[in-house]
Amino acid sequence: MSFSGERLDSKRTVTTKVAFAWDALFGTEYTQELIDAIAPLGDTDVGWREGIYEIDGTTNSSVTVNTNAVVLASLAFRANGPLIRAGQ
Repeated sequence: MSFSGERLDSKRTVTTKVAFAWDALFGTEYTQELIDAIAPLGDTDVGWREGIYEIDGTTNSSVTVNTNAVVLASLAFRANGPLIRAGQ
């Protein structure tokens, strides 16, 4: 959505951070499909790209600290569980 409320369907994206986060939390066949779809977006020099536009499959090539932080947090969650546990 734009700031004025206009739909921007051409910008709908399969986002890297959501693919990683959902897969860490739920680990389903669907979330694995998301991971498989965004796997080529990783770059060892700059990190993970933002995602893939649904309309035509092109890459949103922006690289942000937000997306890469969520990817790292998701991987840490998978490896070690929650970062903060109740009662600790």
